[in-house]
Amino acid sequence: MIPVRLGLDPYGFIGKQQGLPGKLEAPESLASKIVDSLLKHKTTADLMREALIVGFEKAKSFNTAIAISKKVEGLKYISAEQLRRMEAACEKNTIVKNSWNVPERIQQIIQRFKPQKSDDSPF
Repeated sequence: MIPVRLGLDPYGFIGKQQGLPGKLEAPESLASKIVDSLLKHKTTADLMREALIVGFEKAKSFNTAIAISKKVEGLKYISAEQLRRMEAACEKNTIVKNSWNVPERIQQIIQRFKPQKSDDSPF
């Protein structure tokens, strides 16, 4: 449960917890804060990360592809399979493929998480 302050502090049994500040007039901003909160919590981080990847794969607007790619850019962990799926989305989903700076951002993310090759190889 994520309490949200919509001009009034949470009360009742969640009154002791701090709520996210939000405005119903700015749902995108509030949604972004909720996603960030879910990504930070250890019990929801894996599910939220997977939800971002699925949303990216199925993006139906340029704004969605851009927003999700920016969220993914801030992640501290992405599995190799999720990286592969994002790269595939850049090729298969024309919205993702044609979104401003998204394929480039995804390539930077892939490079950041790509395992480093060892120099111990005899060849």
